Amino acid sequence: MSKYKTPGVYVEEISVFPPSVAQVETAIPAFIGYTQKAEKDGDTITEPLRISSLLEYEAYFGKAENEMNITVTINDVIDSVTSEVTQRNISVAMGTVQVYNLYYAMRMYFANGGGPCYVSSVGSSSVPDAISITNYRAGLAAIRAVDEPTMLVFPDAIGLNTAGTYYTLINEALVQCQELGDRVAIIDMHGDDSANLRNSTTLGSDIEYLKYGAAYHPFLKTSINYLYDDADVTLAHSTVDETGTNGTGSFD
Repeated sequence: MSKYKTPGVYVEEISVFPPSVAQVETAIPAFIGYTQKAEKDGDTITEPLRISSLLEYEAYFGKAENEMNITVTINDVIDSVTSEVTQRNISVAMGTVQVYNLYYAMRMYFANGGGPCYVSSVGSSSVPDAISITNYRAGLAAIRAVDEPTMLVFPDAIGLNTAGTYYTLINEALVQCQELGDRVAIIDMHGDDSANLRNSTTLGSDIEYLKYGAAYHPFLKTSINYLYDDADVTLAHSTVDETGTNGTGSFD
């Protein structure tokens, strides 16, 4: 019941329509890179796909390729009298890791509270070292037609064979951002040369494009483990006692 202190005629307006301005997401990244697969409901995904969880990503795009050439070495010091291990050192060595890391970027994104985003698959990560600027250009062109993204991210583009090729791609992303005016490019540094980063992304003498990019360095170190299969890990074992007698062995 309304509480009016003086008599008279009053008009109360009650809106029956929802607010005219709806809340929208203000940060919608578009991840462009190589995926293990690109399938939805049995059909090949050919356009950027909007997802909201890591579970969706894994269902449509798979995971990362398993790492290979992992060796675990166990070094034991043995008591020559009791034959007991008195000291044990374990070390792990890896060969060259996969150049594809989009999946790990997606894991970190959602683990840190990320919401809806787009994924533009540019090729299969099952082909070793097949990263190509041509494929990235196709993915960049595909995301241009989508209005919602506000950030362009290329997690594994630093795998391109030279810094020049990588920054060529970044320049093209900055051009798209400047022309559309509704997104920015997230840039990784190729190597540790910050001067090369800035000099390679000025698009000649026109620095107007630079406000549409943000660079991050150094790379993050995370607690996320690489994916691997136990059967692909080589175990090596060596022993030594106080007399200096050695024994070695290895098995898969």
